[in-house]
Amino acid sequence: MAEDKINQRYEKRKKKGLLDGLFKRTVDPDLLTEEEQMLQNTKPVDPIAAKPEPGRNDPCPCGSGKKYKKCCRGKEKE
Repeated sequence: MAEDKINQRYEKRKKKGLLDGLFKRTVDPDLLTEEEQMLQNTKPVDPIAAKPEPGRNDPCPCGSGKKYKKCCRGKEKE
């Protein structure tokens, strides 16, 4: 019974032309092996570390000499 439904759906899609582009969506096994080889040959890259945001009472990174909470942090909130 389940096979009948699958066959019916297949026939309907075949009539509508929905299966015409199926070969475009399938993956070529040669491309998979090439991609696997490429991944094996690439060197791992170290992630980029983000600069930590200064604490509230740390000196401001802009060089004003003020505390961060009184200088640039107040500007960011506006």
